[in-house]
Amino acid sequence: KFWLLIFPEGTNMSNRTRAKSYKFAKENNGKLKTFNHVLLPRIKGLYLACKKLSPNTTKIIDLTIGYSNHTKDEMAQDIFTLWKIYVLGESPEYVSILVDEHDLAKDLPMIDWRGNDDNYDVNEEREMELMNNWINDKWSVKEDDMDHYYKTGNFKEGEPKGASLEIDLKLNSNWEILNVYMYPFFFIVFVFTTWSL
Repeated sequence: KFWLLIFPEGTNMSNRTRAKSYKFAKENNGKLKTFNHVLLPRIKGLYLACKKLSPNTTKIIDLTIGYSNHTKDEMAQDIFTLWKIYVLGESPEYVSILVDEHDLAKDLPMIDWRGNDDNYDVNEEREMELMNNWINDKWSVKEDDMDHYYKTGNFKEGEPKGASLEIDLKLNSNWEILNVYMYPFFFIVFVFTTWSL
């Protein structure tokens, strides 16, 4: 068994990426919704990965992640940097993860999930459109979940909190932060020294 981790959005939420997401949705003549709390998913990579994995599995584990201690207009990546978390000890009070499971064979039975590549080129455009509609519907639910999360601190009203696990995000020593920055530093030094030769 193996797992494939993929982020259909392709990047983190930031003011710049949210603006690009808005622009892309508008350029598609209203076919795509604009979201405030999630970015539009990119379909091709997810579609191809799911098609290649489909002889083994058609299930997707969908994670929606919410960080406490910031508002819907703030970006968690700007507030909770590696430096702030590991050196200054400033981290979200909690991280909430909503877990859903989807079975593509059941949700999208009109797509050939048998792993047969014979009609791949013929069906690709139609299948990608079907999957694009499906994932945008799922992202609409995610948008609602995130909106509810920012208002209440929970993903859904009346749902049980589920399992809870507490983990401290702390270094064994403050010197460990150097491990994060050491490799990029040596890479930059290497590039500049070899470039000047």
